[in-house]
Amino acid sequence: MAKAPKKKKKELKPKLRIERRFSPESSINPRILYALFGVGAMVVGAGAYWQFGRDASMPPPPVAQLGFYLLVAGAVLIAAALWFSSSGDAAIRVGAPGIALERGGLRRMPWYEVGSISWASGTEALNISGKDESGSDFSFQVRAKGHAPACAWILQEARERVPQVLEVDEDVLKRFPAGDPQAGTTLQQDLQVVGKRCGVSGKVIAYEPDARVCPKCERIYHKYKVPKECKCGADLTAFRDQVEDDEDEA
Repeated sequence: MAKAPKKKKKELKPKLRIERRFSPESSINPRILYALFGVGAMVVGAGAYWQFGRDASMPPPPVAQLGFYLLVAGAVLIAAALWFSSSGDAAIRVGAPGIALERGGLRRMPWYEVGSISWASGTEALNISGKDESGSDFSFQVRAKGHAPACAWILQEARERVPQVLEVDEDVLKRFPAGDPQAGTTLQQDLQVVGKRCGVSGKVIAYEPDARVCPKCERIYHKYKVPKECKCGADLTAFRDQVEDDEDEA
């Protein structure tokens, strides 16, 4: 009796993750910055005219080297505007991969490694603590003054993915009701599971189809070690059922 043809095994494609990158915003009123830029540009233009474009037949300026002084003054105003428009805060990334800090490189805290997110009223910032992708302790602040859109997205993602780590009062949550879909720069990247460890057994994932990824916190499991429920509370029974389907197709 001829054997039935085997079903073609499904290929598991890497999961595409989306995150948003937020550059720090200046705490200075934008109108003040625009005024500094505008006045500085006009002063530089006047200095250039007096220094290089003035007709030699015209009477001398009331102040010797007026053009030079105007150029210096205008340059100082523009430099001040550039200084105040920048911020010492690092860029922040928020999305499916977790929360990342850009300071001398990229350091990321996956959602399943977030230990707590609290609000520091004194500094008006979110305190985030946990571990980075290598398992090392990692803590940092995200100030609302320079990163209000990032704070809103962090709280929104945390409410959906790891609500148990939120230690934030209701009034703070009302202050940041939802992330602005137009804020930040959208980035995409693949989820790499090979080389990561199973969240239950600690076994290294050597073959991509052996990995199962929690859709909420992105904790990684070996397909034979998937629990019914992830530590974040997500239902993973569908992944357990999928193992039987994969074996039937093999």
